[in-house]
Amino acid sequence: FNSCLSILLSELLFCHLSSITGIQNTTHPSDISKLIQDKTYEARNMDIDICYVWVPGHCGIHGNEKADLEASKAASSPDTPLLNVYTYEDKKKQTKQVLNHEWLNMWTNQSTKLNQIKNNIQTWHNPGLKRKEETILNRLRIVHTFITHRHLMEKKDPPICEICGVIYTIKHIITECQKYDDMRKKHQISQQIDEALGPDPQSITKILQFIKDIQLYNLI
Repeated sequence: FNSCLSILLSELLFCHLSSITGIQNTTHPSDISKLIQDKTYEARNMDIDICYVWVPGHCGIHGNEKADLEASKAASSPDTPLLNVYTYEDKKKQTKQVLNHEWLNMWTNQSTKLNQIKNNIQTWHNPGLKRKEETILNRLRIVHTFITHRHLMEKKDPPICEICGVIYTIKHIITECQKYDDMRKKHQISQQIDEALGPDPQSITKILQFIKDIQLYNLI
């Protein structure tokens, strides 16, 4: 190395090649790699060159097995003091956990139609669905559909189920209405609205086919 010809020289020994490649990463370095980069920069400003040396697998180092054994003992010993090393990634993870906890509390304490169906804050994916199918599924989940809410635009009274005599809602259509009992049994639609409209791929297939068979697909 040319740097080894400098008047002042310091060597850093690494047993893992990944450690050296990590230091070379200037885009997204780890906290430790960033610290080494900063210290290297400071040293070079003082005319001290740093030479990184990779020692593959501790080859030829006498007493390596003994050192590993002692390190293992120290790691498992209750007398070994714990270092309070708190990295950026640790803080990022903790912050995310706290925010998710607060978000979940806010979500579950609300009284909305949607959180009766989706009682968590996890992302629900709908892989393989066509755009129209995904639109219909989302409208069912937020229980805002043309057939149940057009009265608001027309300034009329809510629609009433002609069979059951109750207000026509998505929950009533999917889990209660006697008119659709046979189709509900045919497609094995759950009586629990959160399960019927949940993220399970089989449930999604069943509910979409159920809506088609009761001829409401184009009215959602």
